[in-house]
Amino acid sequence: MSSTSTTNQLAILPDDFFQNIKNIDLFKRTVLRDRLKNGNSKQRWTIKATHAEVVSSPRTGYLAVPAGMMQPPVFSSKLPEYVNVAALGWLLGYHFSMFTVTSNESQITERVWWDAATNGRYQPYRSCLLDLYRNHSLATPVAGLRVAPRMQLRPERVAGTLVNRHYALDVAYQEHRRVREQADRPVRLPGLQHETSDQTFFLAFAQARCSTKRSPSTNYLLHRLTGAIPVDLEVNSAVYNHAKFREVFKCAALPEVYRQEPCAIQRMVYT
Repeated sequence: MSSTSTTNQLAILPDDFFQNIKNIDLFKRTVLRDRLKNGNSKQRWTIKATHAEVVSSPRTGYLAVPAGMMQPPVFSSKLPEYVNVAALGWLLGYHFSMFTVTSNESQITERVWWDAATNGRYQPYRSCLLDLYRNHSLATPVAGLRVAPRMQLRPERVAGTLVNRHYALDVAYQEHRRVREQADRPVRLPGLQHETSDQTFFLAFAQARCSTKRSPSTNYLLHRLTGAIPVDLEVNSAVYNHAKFREVFKCAALPEVYRQEPCAIQRMVYT
């Protein structure tokens, strides 16, 4: 049933308040019955336009970008393209990669659509990323100890999410370079006149991922219960592992836990 025909069932009388209340209640039940019977129409949004989060579902092939996302720090028409690509572009790349990069290993996939050669290129990339996070540990909250023991991260539970987010950063960077080549000249942000557009891209990526810092005990418990990786650790791992980040910031020496070779499904060509 179309949204227009459903709306036509709502009868509003000009001078009968109580009857209108009954009509509205009947209309709500009719809409609910139709959704249960026919499912949600792909022509109708199931979230509010002000919703400030991208919603996607590989199971149903659904992805929605509400208007509420079109605001800083994720997007602004007044900012250079490399800032928007680093924030909103990365976010969209993350959601799109759920449909392609990791959907092959998801339990909801009805069939394996990768050939052996493709899977053979993917598995080393996945293993490389998991090893990157295994280099880290979290403080274990134990009462009475001055120096808390540490627990090595176990990223296997959220492997798909980590792969998607890492891969999306490289896709967003390639798009930034493509758009930059078409621009007449790079635009510098006030206060960042000495940073190149490549450097500001990575700064914008990190800024868009900014969140409330959790206590060590909270990080420990969330990782034990859900496999969640602390955001600051995830952001640092992503950028330090990106070959172009190392180049544009002229990283002479990386922190020991980030000295692993960059992980990539295939060799990326940057001009």
